[in-house]
Amino acid sequence: METTPKLYMAAPSPAWKNLFGLARWAALRREETLNLQWHQVDWKNNRLQIISRQDWEVKDKDPRMVPICMDLQELLMEAFEQAPAGENYVIPKGCINVKNVWRDFGIICKRAEVARYAKPIHSLRKSCITDWASQFPMHVVQEWAGHSDIDTTNQYYLKVSELEYQKAAKLRMCPEVTKLVTKPAPKEPGFDENEKSESNASPDIQDTNEESGRTDSNRRRPAWEYGRTRI
Repeated sequence: METTPKLYMAAPSPAWKNLFGLARWAALRREETLNLQWHQVDWKNNRLQIISRQDWEVKDKDPRMVPICMDLQELLMEAFEQAPAGENYVIPKGCINVKNVWRDFGIICKRAEVARYAKPIHSLRKSCITDWASQFPMHVVQEWAGHSDIDTTNQYYLKVSELEYQKAAKLRMCPEVTKLVTKPAPKEPGFDENEKSESNASPDIQDTNEESGRTDSNRRRPAWEYGRTRI
């Protein structure tokens, strides 16, 4: 289940909300989120430019462009409007204690009532990369994720999510066969479905059905409906 909305609502500050958004919707690493500056946001083309500076280097030293999805665009626009005049960083320095990210994230998870991640930012980044992989070619995902080797993308970042199971459960693989399977069976010769022998019916069963109000239409439900619960 998608836990980002819960984490977002439980975030103690705009800085943490930006951290969640950049990791979950742009697959940025922790240091990349904390070192992102406003001039790296391409509003016109909806892209983030991840580049090294003299005082900080991107992992593997490879610059890249990352798309800004609609969710992230709205988040960044709000953050930009609320940013103090002259602030260069998307997440202002000192708003998040780098050494205590894991500890503080655990507090947020508890407040949001979601399971704690062993690697918070890494997990959010992995979820974003998995989403990309379900819609774009692998070489595109590799580029956006900032991996020098495509095997890294395949081996460590892609996973099967609950969404894939839900999508698969709604697929019709062969409609032609489905029609044959659901086709009513032929009636037996001489059988009249309007004829019902009341003498063969159990009085106990009749009384139970009358008291409960159950009928054939609602009594014979598919097995999967029983015990159905709802992330």
